[in-house]
Formats: sequence, structure tokens, C-alpha cells
Amino acid sequence: MDNRGLCIYLEKLSRGELRKEDYTPFRWELRKLLRYTANKIRVKLEKKYGSSVRNLLELLCEKEDENSCLEELISEFTVHLLRKKESYIHLLGQPRRCYAYIGTTARNFLLDRWREKKKELDIVEPTPRKGEDEDFVHQAKEGETLTKEQKSRYAKDSEPLAHELILLKELFEKEVPPEEVKYFCYFLLRNGTKIYACLWGNKSKDAVYKDASRKKNRVLAFLEKLKNEYAVSRELMEAFVRIILSEKCEKLRSSLCKNSEA
Repeated sequence: MDNRGLCIYLEKLSRGELRKEDYTPFRWELRKLLRYTANKIRVKLEKKYGSSVRNLLELLCEKEDENSCLEELISEFTVHLLRKKESYIHLLGQPRRCYAYIGTTARNFLLDRWREKKKELDIVEPTPRKGEDEDFVHQAKEGETLTKEQKSRYAKDSEPLAHELILLKELFEKEVPPEEVKYFCYFLLRNGTKIYACLWGNKSKDAVYKDASRKKNRVLAFLEKLKNEYAVSRELMEAFVRIILSEKCEKLRSSLCKNSEA
């Protein structure tokens, strides 16, 4: 994981120069780091024990809303970094050493929080509840996002994610070329295979399906990257698809689909 941006914000923080506009992206970077590190710890434990191990964040946030719990952990970790600034301030001009230090600090921070709660790793395969708790990427692979209605709770819960949605929108526009947006519309939006087939012009239904199928792995790879590299939660993915992607797709449809049925 590249913590270059985080090191820059950390230098500003340690010098008391973190501006108001830096606050949201700084916390975004910390969120990515803590999720990435928690998952990395889980992978190592799986190798050690030879079976599935629950994510460390699930243990730390047990019986709590994970998003709120993670926000609290981010705040705690920020204070933790400030207290230790004398240990790393001399590394801020040395990117590789800075990255290594931050990664190790995050790992020790999470393990210390786990020990404080006196939790034991549960070496069992977690069984997700059917429906909304299933992984968003898994649902996309199975095509379930095409038919599943969005839960009403996402509408009221999306406001606290507003700043992260802006960052995610910028990331999407950076990573996904305009000519590939239609594949995300086709696979991720409800009834997308019907509503957005017109984005292929006058191609037949079979031709559209064949072309889209060849690009499905591209869509899934992006979702996997959001989940694993950028530590985007299911809640944020749902909000992004419902708010940002749907708006982009409707703009495309209004400009490219003259005689399509809604």
C-alpha cells in the first residue's frame, strides 16, 4: 500500500500545518490504512492457522456500527500519532522509511486495541446473514445488484458519507475512462441490462450482452480495488452506486438514448 499521501498529511499534522481542507482527505487516508492493515493481519493469521479468521475490525467493533466504530478508531489513531511524533518526525523526508513506520504503527495500534478488549480470534468461517450483509463485490459477481432494491436506510445514512463520496467520485473519474462507464451502468444499477443497453447504440441485445460480458471482470476488478486497496465499505459502495453512478448513467442515457424506454 502506498502511504505517500498519508506521509504528506502526517508531516503537516506534526508541524501544526494541517489545513481545514486537508482534514477530510487525511481521515480518508487513515481509514484506508486501518482497513488495509486489519485485513493484512487477518491474512497472516489465516496462513498461520490454516483456516478462516475473522477480520480484526469485526472483533474491535463487535456489536457496534462498524462505520461509527472506525471513525472513533481513526480519531484515536490520530491522537496516537501526535503523541509519537518525536519518534517519526525525522523520517518524514524519507518516503520508504516513513511508509514502513506508519504501517508498523497501525499494526501495533490495532493489535493493542484488540488486546485491551481481551478478545480471542475466532477461527471459524463467518456466516453472513442473507441479503444486506453479504459482500457487495460478491453480490456484483452473482448479479444480485441488478434486481435487489436499495434499502431505505441508505438514503438517510448517506449524508455522513458526503465527503467520502466526493473523493470516491474523483477516484472513479480518474480510474475509469468515459467509454467504460456504460459497463458499470449495465452491471451495477437495477435493471441496468435493460435500461442501459441503449448506450451501445443500435447493437442487438445479444451483441450488447457479449460486449458487456467481456468487460464484467473490469467492473469487478475496480470494485475489488475499492474494497481491498482503498478500504471502501459496503455502505459507501452502495451510496456511490445509488447517488453518483446512477446520476452519471442517467446523463449518458439522456444524451445517447433518444428513443429508449424508461
